[in-house]
Amino acid sequence: MLELLELLKDDPVPYVRRSVANNLNDIAKDNPALTIATCRRWA
Repeated sequence: MLELLELLKDDPVPYVRRSVANNLNDIAKDNPALTIATCRRWA
């Protein structure tokens, strides 16, 4: 899943970026450490 989100995180369409954020939020519920690491890598 993260591979797909990686491709979409910089999409020009705000709806797509918002969807990426929502997916990260869902992942964070089960695996917060993975989400934090992903966000740090993207920043």
